[in-house]
Amino acid sequence: MTQKLLKALLAVSLLVPMHAVLADGGPQDALEMDALDASEQQQTKSKSETFCSLLIQKCLNVRGSETIGGNLSIGGTLTIGGVTYSTLSGLVGPTGATGATGPAGATGITGATGATGTAGATGATGATGAAGSFTAAEFLQTIQSPNNSVPPYTLLAPTAFSFDTQVFNTAGVVSSTIAGPGQGTAFTLTTGIYIVDYEMSLGSAGSVGIYTGATPTTLALDPNTIAGSSTATTWIHGRALVNASLTPVFAISSVTGTAAVVDAGNASPNSFMIRLTILKIA
Repeated sequence: MTQKLLKALLAVSLLVPMHAVLADGGPQDALEMDALDASEQQQTKSKSETFCSLLIQKCLNVRGSETIGGNLSIGGTLTIGGVTYSTLSGLVGPTGATGATGPAGATGITGATGATGTAGATGATGATGAAGSFTAAEFLQTIQSPNNSVPPYTLLAPTAFSFDTQVFNTAGVVSSTIAGPGQGTAFTLTTGIYIVDYEMSLGSAGSVGIYTGATPTTLALDPNTIAGSSTATTWIHGRALVNASLTPVFAISSVTGTAAVVDAGNASPNSFMIRLTILKIA
């Protein structure tokens, strides 16, 4: 009986299934005890337990296994009585260092355009601009003399058409009579740009123009201002720009031949109309 028990303990220490060692009896026979040798069996049991414990510890040490924190770790599998026990897991190791950040991903597609926001509040009204410089004047004459004989203006005899009536004047235009030996009316303008418009009816073919200069007796024809007719009793209408910053004085006079203002149509009483309109635009 004792020999069988020692064989069983040896089988455990060598991690061999007990039923493979006890060839002459089953595992129940190996651990069977008689009442007659109880004292001997008790001593054998105690020694066997000590022996088995030492053998197991030695076996574990030889195989590189150890006890950590009260847990048994075996580098393989343990088979007892035909039952195989897997190796117990060790303690969880510390968390490793964080890996490097991966490369940036590709840019996503552009989202849809959002809805149009509400209109902002109306801004403050700007300052009032400077007052405009539009002013005007009108002069005329309805009697024939001395406009029935007006030769071209010259420096020796500065002659021009005459205007004896001021109809309207907000432009500050100053009219004056040209000194002898000439005759007619000269007009002095303030600095600015003007539209000068003149109208009349001549008794014969002829041409009329604007003479400009610094003083009433030093005028010269501006060829860009000429208007005329190749037939008699035709209404003449001339219009041109005058820069008073350069030539502040002007007069209306004949260009070729002696001009004579005649009755304008069949007006009654007769109207020997000659009209001058002046508009300041800048």
